[in-house]
Amino acid sequence: MSTDDGQIEPYRVLFPLGIVSALLGIFLWILFQNRMISFYPRQAHANIMFLACLWSFISGFLMTAVPKMTSTFSMNMAELFFGMFLVFVQLILNMRNQIHLAVGVFAIQLSFLLIFLMRRFLVRKTIPFEGFFFLPFAFAQGFLGVVCFYIAKGNNFELFYALAGEAFVINLIIGLGSRLIPVISRCPNALMPNITSPMNSKAFVFSLALLLNAGFILETLIQLRVGSAFKFIAVLIISFKYLGLHKKPTTFSVVAYGLKAGILMLIGSLSLEVLDLSTIAAAHLLYIGVFLLITLMVATRVMLAHGQQSTDYEIRSMRIVFVLLLLLFASFARYFAGVDINSGLMSLAIYSSFAALLMWSHKFVKILFKFK
Repeated sequence: MSTDDGQIEPYRVLFPLGIVSALLGIFLWILFQNRMISFYPRQAHANIMFLACLWSFISGFLMTAVPKMTSTFSMNMAELFFGMFLVFVQLILNMRNQIHLAVGVFAIQLSFLLIFLMRRFLVRKTIPFEGFFFLPFAFAQGFLGVVCFYIAKGNNFELFYALAGEAFVINLIIGLGSRLIPVISRCPNALMPNITSPMNSKAFVFSLALLLNAGFILETLIQLRVGSAFKFIAVLIISFKYLGLHKKPTTFSVVAYGLKAGILMLIGSLSLEVLDLSTIAAAHLLYIGVFLLITLMVATRVMLAHGQQSTDYEIRSMRIVFVLLLLLFASFARYFAGVDINSGLMSLAIYSSFAALLMWSHKFVKILFKFK
């Protein structure tokens, strides 16, 4: 649970911050429904979930895994403390509804993480597998989202979330997931992420990255429906060819089927965009049923492997079954709630998500502090 030089591994600090951020982001809606805050928390909630919660998990994973994948030096404490500081700033700003400042802080977060990664890749001067081609696109979309937000008339949050939120996270999921998800899913002949393999299909993978990101640009900036089709096609190909959606695990694993459910939800969410049926409610099929679900499934493996725990926990853990079912239920409850944010379905979505996060984090805390 520590680096080779005895330092704390980043995930041990940043994953808990991700959980706390998610709970606070959801808690804003509880406060709003009970008239305990005066502002409408839509943007503050979205900012916390993207810029604090998901970013904590993403940075915690990358800062833990990339030094190992590239056989370079581990993070230093200054990097860890600065990453933590940025998350706390996001939480403070958004809980105070200073949502426009939070976008600027996200640009600092992106710059910090990019510098962290570049310092390691410049030492190795190579990448372990083709999925890393998606990383430059992820960061480019993130920075583009920030730029578009500040130059667009009226500060367009929808544009920001589409690029710095959805495009950024999807690139990371399918890029790094092209090696991680088959391994965690126990697919036959899956290669570990730290094993460098001949990149025979690098041109094909790069073309898929171009197709996916061209789709986001066409759909978001130029407002052409063909962009949705580009995204759907790219993700569909990647899901079967690289994420192992159709492959049967060598051993039954609850986490494996949780990941497959997340991939199916991703395909389903993008199909709604192709059919022009996407709404803010439908977007939560992506946010809860894909981003949050896949994040927790991957974090489960990180938690077990780096916490020196048996990965048998992934196989038939009833805790993970309930987390999976609660998140899927929450995503559909939010979808059917539509625009009625005070409905019973909306409340069910809120409390189901809250319960799933608490249930998952209970096991994490036990491992983190070595409780029985």
